[in-house]
Amino acid sequence: MGQSGAGRRNQNPKGIGEALDALLSESEGQEHLRVGDILHTFGRQAFGPLILIPAVLLTLPTGVLPGVPLVLGAFIALICLEIVFGSRQPTIPRLFSRLKMSRQSVVKAREGAARPIALVDRLIRPRLTFLVGHPFIELIAVICLGLCALLLPLEFVPFATALPGSVLILMGLAITARDGLIAALGMVSAGGAGVGTWMLLA
Repeated sequence: MGQSGAGRRNQNPKGIGEALDALLSESEGQEHLRVGDILHTFGRQAFGPLILIPAVLLTLPTGVLPGVPLVLGAFIALICLEIVFGSRQPTIPRLFSRLKMSRQSVVKAREGAARPIALVDRLIRPRLTFLVGHPFIELIAVICLGLCALLLPLEFVPFATALPGSVLILMGLAITARDGLIAALGMVSAGGAGVGTWMLLA
């Protein structure tokens, strides 16, 4: 591990772009990204990035790869369960942390979505921080668990996992940047994701 990587670890990124760039920088020279790399990159107190990164991957082309939505959803669900039960440090089972995807596919997705990612990142900042503190952060985690459950039926509908994935991005961003306004938007949007899922499957 390089010194710059060690200095970045345990620091929350300021947005989607910085989070993805940190993950790719830490994994430079590797052929695959493992689920455990997210925890390794952002440290054991960074719940926000641990929700944000998998959620972003759900909405990018990586989210249509067979099995990927279920793996990412299970990862997010594990993190959210730990928030609900008051854990101070996220932990991941060793077998689960070894699950992997092509690093190059993440690089291409990052490059292809550079402009919208930059636009979103300019809009977030710390505000209404009480909405991402206790007890609201537990409520956010419960909502995220519901969104993860929606991934199960949507796995077989092309690009449909982007629907709950986009709301999970809002929740991950809210926790990462301590942006209560984004958290409130995510709570409202979760209901829309549920309705949208029902319409897709009806």
